[in-house]
Amino acid sequence: MRSQRGWGYTGQMGRTPQRLLESPLCERIFAGRYTEVLKETVDSPAGAYAPLDTPFVVGALAFSGRQDEAVAAFRWWTKEHGDDDTVRVASHFFLGVGECRSGRYAAAIAHARAAVAASDRNEALHAFFVHQALGLLRHFTGRADRAARHAAKARQAALEARFPYGRMLALDLLGHALVLEGQIHAGMSVLEQSAELASSLGLVANAGAPRTAAAAYSARYGVAGFDAPKALTALVATVKPEDAYSRRMLLSELAIQQAFAGDGAGARESVDEASRIALPDGDRRAKVRLLVADAIVLGFSRGATAARDKTALARAMLDPELDDGLDVEVTWAEALVRGALRAPDAAEHARIAALARRTRVGRARLMAAVDDELTALDPHEEDRVAALLRAIEHDPDEARHRIVSQGSWGWLPRLFGVEPGRRVYLLHAESLLVVEDHGAVSALEMPGAVLVRLLDAIATRTMAKDELVLQVWGIRAYRAERHDSLVHTTVSRLRTALGPAGSWIRVTDAGYAMSEGVALMHLGGGLEGGEAPPVEDERPRSAAPSGAEARQKAADARREQIARLVAREPLSTSEIATRLGISEMTAFRVLSAMVKDGVVERTGQGKRTRYRVAP
Repeated sequence: MRSQRGWGYTGQMGRTPQRLLESPLCERIFAGRYTEVLKETVDSPAGAYAPLDTPFVVGALAFSGRQDEAVAAFRWWTKEHGDDDTVRVASHFFLGVGECRSGRYAAAIAHARAAVAASDRNEALHAFFVHQALGLLRHFTGRADRAARHAAKARQAALEARFPYGRMLALDLLGHALVLEGQIHAGMSVLEQSAELASSLGLVANAGAPRTAAAAYSARYGVAGFDAPKALTALVATVKPEDAYSRRMLLSELAIQQAFAGDGAGARESVDEASRIALPDGDRRAKVRLLVADAIVLGFSRGATAARDKTALARAMLDPELDDGLDVEVTWAEALVRGALRAPDAAEHARIAALARRTRVGRARLMAAVDDELTALDPHEEDRVAALLRAIEHDPDEARHRIVSQGSWGWLPRLFGVEPGRRVYLLHAESLLVVEDHGAVSALEMPGAVLVRLLDAIATRTMAKDELVLQVWGIRAYRAERHDSLVHTTVSRLRTALGPAGSWIRVTDAGYAMSEGVALMHLGGGLEGGEAPPVEDERPRSAAPSGAEARQKAADARREQIARLVAREPLSTSEIATRLGISEMTAFRVLSAMVKDGVVERTGQGKRTRYRVAP
């Protein structure tokens, strides 16, 4: 018996077992028409099929969640025939894929070894099935770099075997493996190659699968940015109800993106819908992934404590020997919930570093690289969610810019290191008022200065009308007949400005106040004409840099350049950064200061934000 470690395709073009590829069921199985294959074979009245078709019957059963029947069909062939190595290798391939999808990796390993033992290394088709089986196994168990190597060899073997369906599958696997490894853009490009090949073969459904995966990855790694929930919602609507695997995956990803965007109610609804999709018996992998999505949604709406039970349950389901891939996903969920790449203690960091060395998974390497140089990956270029987590830890100004520009309002509590709750954030530099209510976060226009002063006055204690008249309008001589209507009207306007949080303003016999447990936070500026100081950012500020005089001259020159640009036409932050050859973050900081100083003004929100000379 050849060992799994020692098997390798030599590249010699031997006799290709074309008979298997000429089966009428071949195209159907690779086109995903499993029900059609079964109706013509085991589910037909006679239940008969040609021995040569056994691999495709086994595959259709396995991919339909009928793994036990798939094993029985292969045992029948072994007992009655069992003399064709190509049938044996292909059957073990399909059985192994079915076990991988369910997370039964020990059984998948046994099938991969059996495929290696039965194969002829000089047969290109055998080489495809073996390398594809090993690559899938490596991918599912989290060995990213090895999965990519096997996928590349499977693609070569499929090309030599004149097996275009195999090449399509190998490209699909290679794309997934590259993304897992951290080469996100390269992996998504390879997935598109797989989709194009599927289209050229007339397999429209197959072309949709890698494109759906690429869209999910685009959201997962922050490439889709502001529009991720909208794009995923549209994708979910296109998935057929019988494609439970894709629908569950997309709904779970949609729930996470909705939590990031501050749509707590939508996130909960998506998780619940994903949970209602029936799971195949023993599909531990799908159960863990649902728990991970649920934990993230809970973490962004109720906090780390609420999410801990879910991540603990998911971790308890992991196989400590073979579930490194799922371990990375659970560990990443824990990082998202706590809002930090950094492990909570030295022991956990050591565990993550060891996990990263074993798997070479991109996100594991990023978490391990917080304190050591385990990876050269740049999260700012590849993984924008990781970049946001790193900015929250090391550069709150950059993190704030990312949250505002991407509309990722669910991240605001993590920026301050607080649990989700009920808060009103005043983002003065962006002229935005953001309301947070346990995962439901809404961005509104900043109200006028009088309303802001009123909000600030009642944020910490109950204020009587005479106190409000003095603090908000500076009127010392309160007279009920003259000033009560002014107070009532202004309070009504403030309730309207707060949108869904308008009901948080309470009226008592003692005066006006915010509901208990509601906090007010000022970010990036104070109150125009206000007497009360702004609430300080809860994160410590870094020390002033050295060379202040030289830096100030450079900053003044940059401000003049920006002023000249926006005097000609309104521009976005990215447009200004491109024209001046500076980073977008630098442009954002200078613009925020200029807005505060009244030199320029900001118009629009989110993607529509533009800067122009202040009137």
